[in-house]
Amino acid sequence: MKKNLLIIVSFLLFVSSLYAEEVEDLQKRIELRGGSVLNGHIIREEEDKITIRTLDGEIVVKRDSVISIQALDETNEIISDPKSTRLLFSPTGRALKKGSGYFTDFYVFLPSISYGINDRFSFMAGMSVVPGIGVGDQLKYFAPRYTFLESKNSASAVGFLNVFVGGGNAAGIVYGTHTIGRPDKSFTAAVGWGYLKEESKDYDFHQYPIVMLGGNIRLGKHTAFVTENWLITGENIKNYPFVAGLRFFSKQIAVDVGAMYIVDLIGNSLPIPWLSFAYHFD
Repeated sequence: MKKNLLIIVSFLLFVSSLYAEEVEDLQKRIELRGGSVLNGHIIREEEDKITIRTLDGEIVVKRDSVISIQALDETNEIISDPKSTRLLFSPTGRALKKGSGYFTDFYVFLPSISYGINDRFSFMAGMSVVPGIGVGDQLKYFAPRYTFLESKNSASAVGFLNVFVGGGNAAGIVYGTHTIGRPDKSFTAAVGWGYLKEESKDYDFHQYPIVMLGGNIRLGKHTAFVTENWLITGENIKNYPFVAGLRFFSKQIAVDVGAMYIVDLIGNSLPIPWLSFAYHFD
């Protein structure tokens, strides 16, 4: 079963890599030292130079002369993924910046708010809103996260997710996550340990870790492919969830639509639909 999961994950990452050329071909706004600006498609990046295809033909510029490179939409407006600090569910290593955040809703009934306390520390909190269930019986959850390392192409963070399930009981996971790549194309790996907390008892951590492998790659001006795949290690574990979907986004809104598969059940059941919504604010 582990072999099957690795094959599926490898396939998903391979499919993502096939879109690399299309992603690089997105129109970019390249600002150069001296005030010059080029609009075009990056067709080749080398250590000391960049080749850009513009309406006037191919232009080669020295890398150290480039101030910034940004994606453009039809109106020449910069469009970035407003949910780049998270895959479909799992967090990436990237930090929410101070004063920014987003409202997120999974499956309509699981809303939450995330907020950047500073440029490294963020906090998420929420409560389920399942009809017919009293407030006292709803799930309450919170998740602090600290990004201790972040550069242009790499970010690492630690945090935990705690879910109160009523009656003094709780469950959650403590994790570390690392992201490599730019927001438009990156790979994230995480490892964590799940736990249970029963009323009047100590926290009981699972003996074996949970591993998550995922990533995202931009497909167009307002779309991206996103995936995350879970390896639940340990004895007698037969089902491994993995999720893949498309993200549709504008400057402030991101909608993820996809499907969750349980590896051991493929062929025996239908995929579980995945739906989430996020509104980014500053």
